[in-house]
Amino acid sequence: MNTNIRLVRGDTYAFSSVAILDGEVFNLTNYTVTLTCKRDLNDNSPFFQLTSPLSGIEVTDATAGEFTVTIPSSATTSLERYVYRLPYDIKITNGSINHTLTRGYLIVVPGVT
Repeated sequence: MNTNIRLVRGDTYAFSSVAILDGEVFNLTNYTVTLTCKRDLNDNSPFFQLTSPLSGIEVTDATAGEFTVTIPSSATTSLERYVYRLPYDIKITNGSINHTLTRGYLIVVPGVT
């Protein structure tokens, strides 16, 4: 699934989601959820990365596949006052098992104040 996220530079942005694989809710028990955002797809290192359970992603109901992502204001404050399209994806992992839940662009727009 491709999903673009739009936010204002320097704002905290939170959203909730449900892990869906092959059309079915996916049980997140024993899985780590990771959001990786890069400035460019070819970059070796992420611009920022959030993970469960301690860094910006909270699994709120593992058996129902529910989780909440909170992108902190500090993730985008270093960007200049332009519009950015930053590629991102959200993956779940358990050992060597990896699944991409969604990907798209984090569209960061400048604030007015």
